[in-house]
Formats: sequence, C-alpha cells, structure tokens
Amino acid sequence: MELLNGQVRQSIFSVQSYALTGSAGATLAAQDAKFYRRFTGMISLIGSATFRYRMGPSSGNFIVSSTMIVNSGVAVVDVLNLGRYVDFALTAACSQQNITASMIGDSQR
Repeated sequence: MELLNGQVRQSIFSVQSYALTGSAGATLAAQDAKFYRRFTGMISLIGSATFRYRMGPSSGNFIVSSTMIVNSGVAVVDVLNLGRYVDFALTAACSQQNITASMIGDSQR
C-alpha cells in the first residue's frame, strides 16, 4: 500500500467482544509502523487490564516500552510513534469479558 502524505489513517487493530479471562494477556498488533507518526484509539472493558505498547528499530527489539491501566469504562489512547516497529498488547487482565478496542495510525504529514 502506498501512503500519501497527510491523507491516510489506517486501522492498526480493531477487536469487538473479545474475551480475556484470568490473568492471561493478548497481543493486539505487532507490525511495521514507519509510515505513522502517532497512534490514537480507545479501549472499553469491565474490570481492569494493563495496556502495553512497545516501539523499536526492528521487530522484537523494542527500546521504548510503556503501560497504562485501563479500569471499567473507556480509556482513550494517544501516543507518538517513536520507532519503526510497534507492539500493542493487553496484559495483567482481571476477569475480562467483552473487551472492545480499536487503534488507528495517523500518517506522517
């Protein structure tokens, strides 16, 4: 796919009614993200979970790693892209049912 400067927002991941029980985690997306300058989205769930995002120069070699706690309700995510590859995941979930989440990548302008 060829990206046009300033013209593209692309879905990075989108999940609906995702069941994540116990303390298991799940990778939501891991991909080359060199065309995106930022990622925005939201996560809705009942209970609590930790949303983790990692960025780095190559796949599997992540330098920047950060987490945020998502409690019952909706959490808005807006992060700058600091690497060529990104990895988004839910970790440390506590009895999650019906998780809904989406993230879009905003192209470089």
